[in-house]
Formats: sequence, structure tokens, C-alpha cells
Amino acid sequence: MRTILISAIFGVAIFYLPVFATIINVPDDYSTIQQGIDASVNGDTVLVQPGTYVENINFNGHNIVLGSLFLTTSDTSYISQTVIDGNAVGSVVTVENGEIITTIITGFTIQNGFKVGVGGGIYVGNSSLQILSNNISNNVSTGIWEGWGEGGGIGLINSSADIKDNTITINSSSYGGGVSCNNTANVIIKNNNIIQNIAEGYGIPGQASGGGIYCRDTEAIIENNNIKENIGGGISCEYSDAEIYCNAITENSLLYGGAGISCIVASSLIINNVISENIAEFSGGGIYCQYSSNAVLKNTLVWSNHAQIYSNIFVDTSSNLTITYSDINDTLWPGEGNTSIDPLFRDPENGDFHLMAIACDDPYDSPCIDMGHPDILDGLLDCGWGLGNERSDMGAYGGGDSAQVEIDNLEELIPTRFFLSQNYPNPFNSSTVIKYDLPRQSHVTIEIYDILGRKIHTLAEGIRPSGNYQATWDASGQSSGIYIYKLQAGGYIETEKMLLLK
Repeated sequence: MRTILISAIFGVAIFYLPVFATIINVPDDYSTIQQGIDASVNGDTVLVQPGTYVENINFNGHNIVLGSLFLTTSDTSYISQTVIDGNAVGSVVTVENGEIITTIITGFTIQNGFKVGVGGGIYVGNSSLQILSNNISNNVSTGIWEGWGEGGGIGLINSSADIKDNTITINSSSYGGGVSCNNTANVIIKNNNIIQNIAEGYGIPGQASGGGIYCRDTEAIIENNNIKENIGGGISCEYSDAEIYCNAITENSLLYGGAGISCIVASSLIINNVISENIAEFSGGGIYCQYSSNAVLKNTLVWSNHAQIYSNIFVDTSSNLTITYSDINDTLWPGEGNTSIDPLFRDPENGDFHLMAIACDDPYDSPCIDMGHPDILDGLLDCGWGLGNERSDMGAYGGGDSAQVEIDNLEELIPTRFFLSQNYPNPFNSSTVIKYDLPRQSHVTIEIYDILGRKIHTLAEGIRPSGNYQATWDASGQSSGIYIYKLQAGGYIETEKMLLLK
């Protein structure tokens, strides 16, 4: 039995906890990452020391954690110090043998992948993977003949993934320069910087091909990302259901078809975003809805986008876009709570799209403070998030969940999105509380897994109406260690980790 420092996973004080799965060290135990993976069994951790590893690795069906010393220290400098270099001979990382969602890669720079097909940096096929706190850069996926490349940075096919806290930059592909999701479900793209990626489309360079993110036949939650300066547009959704919350989507560009967000035969919830300074040479600078798309736009700032025609919003006659409590440049759009007034961003020239507030030492108060939907409350009231008096602000930084506010201060509200909270307390001794939100009636299952991926308990199961919920897990019969809890509500799936200490 070995010990591993796991404070980075939980963001709490440092604990040295016995973990019964093996810790395989690279290069001390094995000289290459692939050798370490091949020697592992489900539940093991492959821990990689700083250095550059010129490899194209494959998880080969092993449900393990692969991490740099960032995993054990929370020191972000290890991300740049621990490099997996694909040497332009294939995907840098491949996960294609039925791996499950307990499989994790974290704390690496993943670079110089070159793939004819899908996933230049990371390819996930018919599997599940958590991609956490990596720098994924300078990777390429390309196509031949009548095919095309997808997912220069990350490419998913028939898979699910949690893609969180990464920097995804300077990757290129035909579709999805940063991230591509094709025929996938339960994809969460959250807290990432997705910057300066390129998607050239197939035969029409500069069309709406998802320079930042491309989704086709996909169910995705895209939340709290900085999606900036991508060529081919910020987000492109085709035949997909996307829930797009609290993103700054700025300075992306293409020829036509939605430099900020493009919806083609798609259904999208677009809530509390900033969509600004995007450029389409011909049409559709901000949002573009075409071919029987349906979208809901709420609490969003669509401001100062550019195109020859339809600078901010284009909706064709077959599509429907419902807009409420939003600020649209140059157009007072029909709908409750809409306006067309300068939102007074704090410093847009330098990429700061927070709203001005005198309380934050700005010269003015933005008129968009406390102008969001009255049933959505700010979870935090400070200069980095919501301002004013708890009612949501318009834009990317002012739409907290009702679950984030003290329960005693609220009337019962219908949540605007699915949400799984971190358990509390964490770490815990014997029992802990797990909260979750349902925006609509759903069949809910909450399951608990051990670090080996074995299901040990079903905490909740059944049909629940929309609302805020909590469940208590009594773990008095379990051993100390890391556990994973999973919420599935209809097509929504999310997982989190927790630590039992006795």
C-alpha cells in the first residue's frame, strides 16, 4: 500500500491518505507513460514526473487516473513542465476501448498531435473520459478525399466527457478547431479557455464550422468558458441540443453563418452570456439561426458584433429565436425585459467584459445590473460576479443558480438548468449532503462509485418534478477513500468526487 497527497483534487487542507490502488510512477517504475498505463489495472494512478515524453499513448481500456504532479500538489506550473508530445504521427492521447467516466487525464501539456480523422490532441471513441486542467495546444486533425478532420484539440465520437478547467489553444481542424463532439451525449465543457483555434470547414474556409466548439448530433452543456479569437466561429451546433450558460464569446471570426454562435437544425438555451466583438465578413456577426432551429436567449448581451448584414442576430424564416431580458446592440428586440442600451463593459479593449460598477471603482454603474430575469438570482455579490441586489445581471457574470444563495433568503424557484453541487461537507466523516437542481421533470438516478469504478450504492432513483433537491449519503459502513457520485437526469449526466475520512 502506498500513500498519495490528494489535496489538489479536493481543494482542501493537505491530507496523506492511504489509497489501496497502486500508484505507478513514471519514469521511476516505468520509463514511458505507455508502459505505466499498460502495467496498470482499473483504479490505479499513473503519476508522471516533469519532463517531455514523445509518445502517442492509448489507455487500452484501463480505467485509471493519469496525472502529472499537479494532481498531488495543485501546483499549476507542473502543467507546463509535464509534456506529452505526439511528434505529428497521430493523436497524442487515444481513449477508444470502452473506458468509463472514472477515467481521468489531468495536469499535462498535450501538443503536436496530427491525426487524419478525429482528435489531433485527444481522441475519445465509444468511451468516456474526464479531461481536467490540461494545456491542449498546437494539435491538428485533417481529412482526405471526401472526409474531413474534426477536433483539432479534442475529438469525441459516440462518447461522453467532462472537459473542465483546460486551456485549449492554437489547434486546427476542418470542424471543431478546439473541441468537436459528434454523435455524443452527456458532454460537459466547463471553465475552459478556448482561444485562437481554427476550423476551416469542408471546401468553404471560414464558414460556421466551430473554431472554438463544434457539436453535431450532440447533447452538450457549455458553461463558464472564455471562447475567444477563434477562426470559424465561437460555437457551432448542428442537429444538437446545447445548453450554453455564462460564457464570454468574443472576438471570433468567419465569413458568414454566426461568428459568435451558429445554430443549424439545432435547439439551444443561451442564458447569461456575453456575445461581443465577433466578426462575420458577410452576415451573422453574433448569433445565426437557420434551417428550423429553435433557441431561447435570456439575460444575454449581444453587443458590438460586426457583419455587412445582420451584425448581431440573423434568424431565417424557418427558425425561432425567443429573446427576453437581453441587451441587443442597435435593436430593441421584441420580448419581455429587452433593451438596447450600452451595457458599459469594464474594459472590453483588454478582454474584460464584466459590467462596470461604481462599487468596484469604475466610473459608472452599468444599466444592465439587476436587469436580468427576476426569477434568477445572483449566487455571489462581488466585483467578479453578480452586482446589485441579488436579482441577476445581464451578461456572463451575473446569473448565479438559486442553489448558490442561502436557502433561508429565497422563495422556492424553478432552476434554469441542471446542476450537481459539490457535496458538503467535503472531506466528511460518515455522512454528507449532495444537492442537485432540475429545471424540468426528469427520471433521476444518483449512484455512488468507489475509486475502482464499482457501484456501491444507489442514493436516489425515480421521477422528480422540477426543483431543488438534496440527498444524504450515510457512508458509515464504508472505508476511508475517494468516492465518485454521478447524477443522471434524463440525458444529463455529471460526476463529482468526494473524500471520506474516518
